Amino acid sequence: MPHNCPHSWPKFCVWFLVLLSLASAWLRPLSEPDEARYGETAREMLLSQDFLLPQSSGVLYPDKPAGIYWAMATSMAIFGVSPLAIRIPAFLSFLLVLLLLWRYLTLLKCNPYQRWITLLMLASNLLLWALGQLATIDMVLCGLVCGSLIYGRQWLDDGRLKHGLFCGIFLGFSILCKGPIGVLLSFLILFSYGLITSRRLKVLRLLHPSLLIPTFAIGFSWFYLAAQEVPQLWDFWIGREIVERATSNTHARAQAWWFFPALTLLSTLPWVFGLLLPKTPHKLDARYSRDSNDLRFFGLWALLPLIFFSIPVGKQPAYMAPAMPGLALLLGTYWSLPSREKQLKFLTSSWTGLIAGAFLLHLDPDFTRGSERIVEQLRANHAQNWPAAQRAGWSYGLNFQLGRTDIQAFRDTPSTWRFNQEYLNNPIHLSKSDRQFVDSCALLNSKQPSFLILHNRSKDQRSQQIAKLRKLCDQPIYEGVSTKYSCLISNRKLQQ
Repeated sequence: MPHNCPHSWPKFCVWFLVLLSLASAWLRPLSEPDEARYGETAREMLLSQDFLLPQSSGVLYPDKPAGIYWAMATSMAIFGVSPLAIRIPAFLSFLLVLLLLWRYLTLLKCNPYQRWITLLMLASNLLLWALGQLATIDMVLCGLVCGSLIYGRQWLDDGRLKHGLFCGIFLGFSILCKGPIGVLLSFLILFSYGLITSRRLKVLRLLHPSLLIPTFAIGFSWFYLAAQEVPQLWDFWIGREIVERATSNTHARAQAWWFFPALTLLSTLPWVFGLLLPKTPHKLDARYSRDSNDLRFFGLWALLPLIFFSIPVGKQPAYMAPAMPGLALLLGTYWSLPSREKQLKFLTSSWTGLIAGAFLLHLDPDFTRGSERIVEQLRANHAQNWPAAQRAGWSYGLNFQLGRTDIQAFRDTPSTWRFNQEYLNNPIHLSKSDRQFVDSCALLNSKQPSFLILHNRSKDQRSQQIAKLRKLCDQPIYEGVSTKYSCLISNRKLQQ
């Protein structure tokens, strides 16, 4: 261990960031539309007890395999329906990556200081820290890919059957979580590692039954059973979810070629730019150098996902999550050198403080576009079960927080329901823009108490639309709580 450089400080920072991530998952309102959609789909699965075909608002929603919904439904069954419950799988995956890297570095005979520094590089990674407390699929996939790579490398190195079996189990669950992308990425990294080291013949172990049987048995079982129920799913999965994603901008996520390289630099701040800082060589530095095969493996783990995900037209920041453990291993190798001790303490203190500040900022429901204040007013007036609709957009968690699936949306059909329209010829009736005022007035003119959520980022435009509704409606309408992005409207007065 370096002189005067105990591992207590990086250890404290790692646990602080982990606890801060848990606090964010617990306290922060639903801020992303994906979180609300995942939560609503998992809740519908739990209520209907149909664990085969995921549904969103009663509509078949097969864009993602059922594995993530099973995890969220299980969490809600244990902890109750809440934002924290649907975020637990992502947070546990964040912990899993840290534990896997700790175990892996122990096998590489790294001392505790080196291990805690590497975990610090990972826990302070902006992308992974954020994904660790978001109810999305990407952190779960990252954990599964991390497990498959660590056990896969051990399988290539020593050929022990249990390592091949564990690698296959992680690969199988990655398919069940997000399709074949995790397997393709893991095989690419492991195959490349075998080619550039002395393990070329051992690459054939990737085709061994101990690895392939659990991969296919776990991974494709749900796909087979779901397609037996709805045969059109094969065309949808292969045509749209694989071919169109790779060759077109079908999900409106086109980005320039430099998007992921720039994102990688930003997500590893300040550590990656800290490599440019001058250093004074330390006599103990040589003791902390890594084996060349280890560095090759770390480099492939960090670099190949960047290249792999840069090829398709569509790009989303969370796609780079599986590369971040590899980057942490590389950065940890450098920052654990004794000559970096003083710089490490300064950067760790300042960066941890900045992350804590960002956490406090995102507790504001208005800033995160949450619907908490609207939900609170509806519950306070016992109005949560009134006939309702949303106009010109989607709420962020309204259905999920009210425990409903029947709130209509007066807008064009969401792209997420494309399978039902194009593959099942089952059009979903939602109002077009020219009928939104007609449908809104029909709801508010009802003799029953009812409410409407009006979505518009411009406060002036919202006021104009409310004034127009007042002229068109036959009975008075009243404004309720307003947030930065939406407003509650009702045909009954609501107490504040």
